Amino acid sequence: MANCPDRLDRPACCRWWSAGRRRWWVVTLLLAIAALQSGGCSCRSETPAEKAARLAKERAEKIALEEKRLEEEQRRRPLVLEPARTLPAGEGSAGEGAAALFAKPGHWNAVLQPAKANAEDFDGTVSYEVVGKDNASFDTQGSPLRLVSRRPLVVARESRKTVDALFYCPPTGGETPYLRSIVRQRRTDSQLQDVTPALRPLADHQYHLVVLAKEPQRYAFMDSLRSVTATLPSAIDPTAIDGAKGRLKADKNYRVVAVPADVPSGEVALPDNALAWTSIAYVVWDEVDPESLQPAQREALIDWLNWGGQLVINGPDSLDQLRGSFLEPLLPAMADGAEEITAKRLNELEQGFSIGDRGSPLNKEGAWSGVALVLADGAQPVRGTAGLLVERRVGRGRVVVTAMQLADRRLLRWSKGYDNFFNAAVLRRPPRRFVPRDPAFNDYGLEEVEGEEPEASPIAVVWAEGEPVRLDPLRNTGWRGFVRDTHADPEQLALTLAADDEAASIYNSSGEAIEFANLKPAPVPGGAGATNDFGAVSSAVRATLRESAGVSVPGASFVIGCLAVYLFVLVPANWGFFAAIRRPELAWVAAPLIALAAGWVVIQQAQLDIGFVRAQTEIGVLELQPDTPRGLLTRYTALYSSLSTIYELEFDAPTVAAPFPSRERDEKDSMVSTPSIVAFVRQDKTRLRDLAASSATTEFVRSEEMFDVGAASIAGSSTPGAIRLAKNPSGGPRLENRTGWLLEDVVVVGRPDGLKGEPHLEGCWLGDLEPGSVANVVFLPTASTSGGELPFVEQRRAAAKLRDDDAPARLNLDNLLRLALDPKHFEPGERRVVARVSQVMPGLEVTPSASQKKGATLVVGALGYGPLPAPRQDINGPLDVN
Repeated sequence: MANCPDRLDRPACCRWWSAGRRRWWVVTLLLAIAALQSGGCSCRSETPAEKAARLAKERAEKIALEEKRLEEEQRRRPLVLEPARTLPAGEGSAGEGAAALFAKPGHWNAVLQPAKANAEDFDGTVSYEVVGKDNASFDTQGSPLRLVSRRPLVVARESRKTVDALFYCPPTGGETPYLRSIVRQRRTDSQLQDVTPALRPLADHQYHLVVLAKEPQRYAFMDSLRSVTATLPSAIDPTAIDGAKGRLKADKNYRVVAVPADVPSGEVALPDNALAWTSIAYVVWDEVDPESLQPAQREALIDWLNWGGQLVINGPDSLDQLRGSFLEPLLPAMADGAEEITAKRLNELEQGFSIGDRGSPLNKEGAWSGVALVLADGAQPVRGTAGLLVERRVGRGRVVVTAMQLADRRLLRWSKGYDNFFNAAVLRRPPRRFVPRDPAFNDYGLEEVEGEEPEASPIAVVWAEGEPVRLDPLRNTGWRGFVRDTHADPEQLALTLAADDEAASIYNSSGEAIEFANLKPAPVPGGAGATNDFGAVSSAVRATLRESAGVSVPGASFVIGCLAVYLFVLVPANWGFFAAIRRPELAWVAAPLIALAAGWVVIQQAQLDIGFVRAQTEIGVLELQPDTPRGLLTRYTALYSSLSTIYELEFDAPTVAAPFPSRERDEKDSMVSTPSIVAFVRQDKTRLRDLAASSATTEFVRSEEMFDVGAASIAGSSTPGAIRLAKNPSGGPRLENRTGWLLEDVVVVGRPDGLKGEPHLEGCWLGDLEPGSVANVVFLPTASTSGGELPFVEQRRAAAKLRDDDAPARLNLDNLLRLALDPKHFEPGERRVVARVSQVMPGLEVTPSASQKKGATLVVGALGYGPLPAPRQDINGPLDVN
């Protein structure tokens, strides 16, 4: 075959061989390609492992392509918002992660969000709003206005900047809230980015427990404490509370969040406004440099303490760092060197807090290192702790210092008493009872799913006093404000139980389960410290504003008086003047000018502007705490306009502000309209913009700020405080007015501590008190009031006769005074000054300004509280439950 002639001349056998050879090479090539593509012989099927690997590889390639596409898309954007963090932020409870977006409905919350500019400088704004599903607005509850928080955003190209903002999270009614953030370019007003991640809401009774420590991992044990996570009895179904996406389980009292402290100054993830701290119940401080906090954060922490926050300082390694810091004046003790804690003191601690027969005793062997404590004025050891814990009141709040390390492993292994010690002495919570929990029920009150293991030793926690299964925010936080937390019925703050199948009760006095019940949200949402537009104070203010807000039209007597002055004073005076200079003819020239001038005066006195009339009415409530010159000022501002007007409110101090409903919750609006947007803007000053008032209507605004009252100097008194109850030279009590205002109708009252029966007050009437003056105080029983009459009736009538007031211009604050002087709104041992300032507090400018302005401020100042009670022990130990 090798000697065959050319193709055309070859015989048939040669042509057949050549064609067959070509066919063989083609078939061989195709088989090789198929083998390479299939990864093996085509006759063998793909194994499950090979298929899974192939699919995983394809998914990874798709993900990589999608990430690359998104990266390219982000590079093309002028600015990119990175994931946000709500504050406090950090290493949260197990499984939460650092970027979990927690928020407490009914409270102002803080958020941090990094933004990165790409190819060019960015100048624009970012706005935040809490919305529902599909960006739906939550119920505005009687207000035709919708609040959006807005921040200016200027970022240099190829750089990153962190946005800090405040937003209000309204009560969501169990729905999942979302935090919508929108970026707009200022020059074009074009929308660049719209991100709406889900928020994880805290229930009404739940608060943050912040750990600010050098080694936060040492405090991981806190989540397992039964004071932090109180497992609900199996007879309780909490699905109504746990319904919203990502919500903490109902048996959580606190969300433990470890805020990283080893960061540059100004980057500690805590709010810089005290009014965003109302969702924080405790702060645990351990070996943190106080200079790591911004000045605004330090001030916010002190304000939070004065209104009921509790600071736990793990003393052995922290006190030396706090020497000379902003916290030193508030500490109950300072360190006086290291010392070894003796077995005698440990025995006293063990005897004071060990409960029950089971569990491990306190291991007192080995060296227990601690620190010697030197007590400050007003401090006292916590009873039963052998001086290892020392505490001190700071305003309404409390600071506690430990001489030992709370996270010591020997303490944590003290299963017979550590949980009781932490609950009663460290957190100062009420006593509890531990009861068995049926393992046939899971955490939602339903039967266990088949195949799942029940809890090894199911133990539920109930209260030893009052309603055993009450989920009450008043027991989980000490933050209180007169405006925010004065309720007609405080019982409505707690989550309620609704029994199934007409069951009447859940637990008997021994804590034994009787019936099954559903857990329902609290009738008054938000818990303690929440902004409540329909609380007792807000409703009283609303009623007063609705009566007095608007324009004052002059009466007939004013018009007649003006005519009399013109006819009998100005006309004769005009003629007499020119007659005296022997130029009577000029009187006719001057008459029109006098008429114009008189008309202008009439207009100004009547406060009318030829149909363009605006009026501003403000009622302020200034709350004070002992020994601090800063107060919590709540302004209720009513803005009336005869024509449609867009208002802007500018505040000098850091403020939170929002529209305030002009109607009660159950009142219906006759006009159905789409809510218009009002912008809450934080920049060099806080502003509320785009507040639209329709023709001949009044719009209300509520704003809150920490207000620097200042302090007038008083001889013999150096302790700070705006209004103080001090001692006179003879040792008796005296009231010092260290403000710059005349205090009117001053009363000093207190509720005696330890008395049984109906609460009552004792105190005295002081009348008016000039700035910088003092008045002696005598605490005498105050006559009980009836029919809504205020105490000190005769003194009030006498003061009204002496005061030359224009009755229509003097706002009636009686509804507020009744609340401020109601003994059921006092704590046992609390003393309070209640007074009136017949002016509005400075610091607010409204544009356009009103031709008529009036207002008054009610001062409610706490002068002192009763002594802290001894820690109350649990009824039994958790390990004693069978």
